[in-house]
Amino acid sequence: MRQKLPELDKGMAALLQDLTTRGLLDSTIVWCGGEFGRTPKVQWEEPWNGGRGHWGKVFSHVVAGGGFRGGQIVGGRMRKARK
Repeated sequence: MRQKLPELDKGMAALLQDLTTRGLLDSTIVWCGGEFGRTPKVQWEEPWNGGRGHWGKVFSHVVAGGGFRGGQIVGGRMRKARK
């Protein structure tokens, strides 16, 4: 994360700034996401050795442009069904 996240941030910021400058952001949807969520804390024990586990029920995405209102969170914590 320390290496790749700053690279992603820089690239996304440059793309969004370029689309804004050209007047294209409102008519273009920019979508960035992963294939599954990751556990929030680094797991140092075997087999992870400093990695993070998978959360198959969690997907994080960023959507910008296309006339979407910014600063929105859709969804929330999943609650366990009562027995």
